[in-house]
Amino acid sequence: MKKAISLLPLILSASALYSAEAIWKYSGENYNWSNMNNWWTTTGMTQHPTSISAAGDVVVTIGQAISPSDNDVVLTEDASLVELRFGNDSTIDLGGFTLTQDAYGRSNRNRFLGQQGWTGNGKTAVISNGKIVSEDSQGTLSKFVTYLGDGAFTLKIGDGTKTTTFETNGSQQVYGGTKESAQAVFVLENGATMSATENIEFGSSNASFNMSANIKGIINSTGSFVAYADAHLDLQSGASITASGVNLQGTSNILGSITTSVGQVKITDDSIISGTINSGNVIRFDNGNMQVTSSASLSGKSMVIYNGATVTLQTQIDMDGIFLYGNDSTLILDAVDVRFAPGARNIQLRDSGGSNNHNTVEVRRSNMLVGFAFTNSNQTLDIVFDGTPEVARALLELVDLVSSEGNPLSGDNIINFKNFSNNTVLIQNKFDNSLLEYIRFNGEQVDADDINWLLAENGWYYLNLIPEPAEWAAIFGALALFVAMRRKRA
Repeated sequence: MKKAISLLPLILSASALYSAEAIWKYSGENYNWSNMNNWWTTTGMTQHPTSISAAGDVVVTIGQAISPSDNDVVLTEDASLVELRFGNDSTIDLGGFTLTQDAYGRSNRNRFLGQQGWTGNGKTAVISNGKIVSEDSQGTLSKFVTYLGDGAFTLKIGDGTKTTTFETNGSQQVYGGTKESAQAVFVLENGATMSATENIEFGSSNASFNMSANIKGIINSTGSFVAYADAHLDLQSGASITASGVNLQGTSNILGSITTSVGQVKITDDSIISGTINSGNVIRFDNGNMQVTSSASLSGKSMVIYNGATVTLQTQIDMDGIFLYGNDSTLILDAVDVRFAPGARNIQLRDSGGSNNHNTVEVRRSNMLVGFAFTNSNQTLDIVFDGTPEVARALLELVDLVSSEGNPLSGDNIINFKNFSNNTVLIQNKFDNSLLEYIRFNGEQVDADDINWLLAENGWYYLNLIPEPAEWAAIFGALALFVAMRRKRA
């Protein structure tokens, strides 16, 4: 059973700033803080000889005892220290009080929560039922770290039942684990809140660690929120992240909500989005494969698909534009009419400076668009049909093939309809035959005489070919056979 002890003697004083003190909470006679039999020095694991009430730079390690029950601590008053470490399975019940990490301007003591590496993997520490604060009363430091060690250590903020807050006056970075081997875990439990007056970061900018962040509570960052490439993010249903901007560089599974005030939401690696994203700017997808499921809700100024990313939309979105930026990016329309922002239903291709930008829009469900907008003459667009239209609709319905918001087709621009068949494309305004120079049907260029504008019941026109595209292969095959026979006879 946990026994309450007072951490009051850990309160730091500026006058003792440079009097370093390191202690271990070890199994002893009892849990009475004043009983020095419970505390040990780091030198030779000898029993601490004197009172520690005047210590100025205290590093406390909890959890050297073999029995986890000996590693439980309960606060009975507010307490303050410089660094807190865990050496084994441990729990700290804050008892409704505040545990403050005051760095006192010491750059080599700016780590609050840490895990001792010699205890091995599979250990868990829990801090709950009160407030944790990271700050520097001297105003020197503005960034604090939570180091999870190089093993499979788990740190939980909150226990899922009691209210727990983790506040940082500055920036907070959480990292740990070993790349390609041991994964460290950070858990923000239900009922827990993590906040910072500047930035919150998971992982490291050089991607040299390996951690997973399981967020069940609430994250509020006045600055940005970043999960680097070495940090996997699970944002659970009911959980939320609010920041000025959000940058997810590792894999992620988003069931909760993400909200930015002014900055973009940038998602770089493979991700599944089933929750809510409300961006104060754009939502940008880079590189990976992103699935936006039917339960997701996305809103922002626009969606940018960049640097070879593949985005599958299985829901409607509320944005002013969709941009395919750069080369080898793919948008898969796997929901009916994914765009529902009034008057803004075109898909724009943006140049990233390359000599040829080749992108793809795959249409699986019926979608109505204003058209496609090209911003440069070196852009190629494959429109791939792979689905069945809704009743009385075409798979792709366009006001204009090329939207007036972009530039006219020119130079090396190509629109290639792949897996095309008649009654697949419905257009309100028939395009001029001069555009056929830039249009391909299943890779083949056709003449004006091959186009059959078939009037639909709603007054729009089906873009059809004469003969049926399915017949082209037979025709080309027969022609090839005829040429071969003539050559043989000759």
